[in-house]
Amino acid sequence: MKWLKAICMVLAIAMLATGCATEKARMASSDSKGIRNFTDWMLSNPGARNSVTNGYWSPDPKSAPTDAELAKMLKTALLPGSAHMLTPAHFLVIRDYSEQKKILSGMDGMASEGTVAVLVLADELRDKDHHQESYNEWYQQMYYGIMDAGYSLGYLNLAAISMGYRTHSYAFLNIPVDGKVDFSNGGKFNLIQGNNWDVSKYMKSKDGSTKFVHTVGADTMGKSGPSSKDIAADGNLTLLAVMVIGKIDPAKVDTVSSATNAIRPQNFNFWDPQDGKTFGNVGGLPPIDSPDTVSAATKK
Repeated sequence: MKWLKAICMVLAIAMLATGCATEKARMASSDSKGIRNFTDWMLSNPGARNSVTNGYWSPDPKSAPTDAELAKMLKTALLPGSAHMLTPAHFLVIRDYSEQKKILSGMDGMASEGTVAVLVLADELRDKDHHQESYNEWYQQMYYGIMDAGYSLGYLNLAAISMGYRTHSYAFLNIPVDGKVDFSNGGKFNLIQGNNWDVSKYMKSKDGSTKFVHTVGADTMGKSGPSSKDIAADGNLTLLAVMVIGKIDPAKVDTVSSATNAIRPQNFNFWDPQDGKTFGNVGGLPPIDSPDTVSAATKK
């Protein structure tokens, strides 16, 4: 009977393995189809994929994403890996409309009662003298924080769009530098090297009860260090930009005409294409009716 038990066991394992393989294939096929469909949708919907024009946000507070939806978006945004986990992005969500307006230069239409503003921050961008906490016995200032935050911001944008929301990102922020507001601050690289933008107000909960922390990954600690470490968000993180998330006011404008009036040149090239001659962009724009350009309906 031992041989019969052995055969049954082998058959059971084989069936289980086949079932797992089939399930993996099904999931892979489903996932691939979903990603492919989303890519096709993005290419054929220039209005939905472009930034929302100022003034077209829905004013309805119910148009803003819920905390659960935002958590899903932000978890997705933080999935991309970063080198040695040194400079992962950090997001701060602000619902208060009056605060959103202050951050966004106080201009009407950049946010609404139906939006949230997400501050985009990164670690290890400051000069050592301005970074208030070391991880081991060294501090490695790198520009990778910008790249990693850029990856995460892109994923956040895709996550928001895939969940039915729209976005607009800004770098010209109404946050004082050395006590003064300069609307040209967004393009000054030196701002991320020191302790310039004062966002300490948002580094703790609105009621002041909870100070926010930023978790630094394993490799930053060194081989003999702990697997991770929580550092204070304030004094270590650097503000880079802000993304507004919400929905279009359906009573005012449609999806296409609410999009920013911006061209989308096909700026890519193949150095050695398969056919030896289709090198990509050689100047100019696609036809006006192409989904990769601004349609006539988008122009105002």
